[in-house]
Amino acid sequence: GLEVRELLREPLLLVVPASHALAGAGSLELAAAAREDFVWVHEAQDEEHPLYAACLRAGFRPHIVCESGSAQGVLALVAAGLGCTLLPRLAAEE
Repeated sequence: GLEVRELLREPLLLVVPASHALAGAGSLELAAAAREDFVWVHEAQDEEHPLYAACLRAGFRPHIVCESGSAQGVLALVAAGLGCTLLPRLAAEE
């Protein structure tokens, strides 16, 4: 008895520290980050979650080195150089 309608389609962004080799690379395929360490939002570790599923579709499982409970926390950890992350554009823009 339910109907689901897509309201918007949000692009995913790979967020890396400013000094990272992929910084400023412009558009790239997610598979380019397959060997990177990832900082991850805790609730996105399920294979069905869109962020994790995007990595699986790109041919890899993210190597998660640390977690945070919020997108802001993940961004702070990435800025500190602990890894990169994958976030929807709205969550990645401050």
